[in-house]
Amino acid sequence: PGRTREPDTGMAWGNLVHALLEHAARGSQRDRAHLERIARWLTVEQPELRAVIPDALEVVERVMASALWQRAIAAEERLVEVPFAVKVPGNGSPPTILHGIIDLAFRTADGWELVDYKTDQVDVGSLVGLYADQVRQYAKHWAALAGAPVKYAGLYSVREGQVTRNLMEE
Repeated sequence: PGRTREPDTGMAWGNLVHALLEHAARGSQRDRAHLERIARWLTVEQPELRAVIPDALEVVERVMASALWQRAIAAEERLVEVPFAVKVPGNGSPPTILHGIIDLAFRTADGWELVDYKTDQVDVGSLVGLYADQVRQYAKHWAALAGAPVKYAGLYSVREGQVTRNLMEE
């Protein structure tokens, strides 16, 4: 409700923001001009997104100004868009494969922090309701795979510029 532009509301918008955040976290160039060039390249096949590149850049700059991002950049180890899959035993049923992509994982002296960026047009509380269980599962399996504790696992609402509480504490 209340949205007047469609290009910044769907999956393509989310993919653009995620790709820009990935590039910024991996590379050493994070200035707006460089990220704008990357955004233009990423939208070659989706010209409808060109009009919202300035909005996407503002979102990415807001994330990069956050305390969370600063911790990630300063971390001992930082990984982005990490695909993973684990076999989950079934309780009386066949095992399943849990697979996903962790948007941002970084290791500090206290342990790993896992962050899932969300571009949904809902408030942070709604995001927690929608995605908390997924993030908890990711964190549980990440700790087992990494052999190190996960001290924080949460969501970052890029639209609101807010990080959730630690979803592992529930």
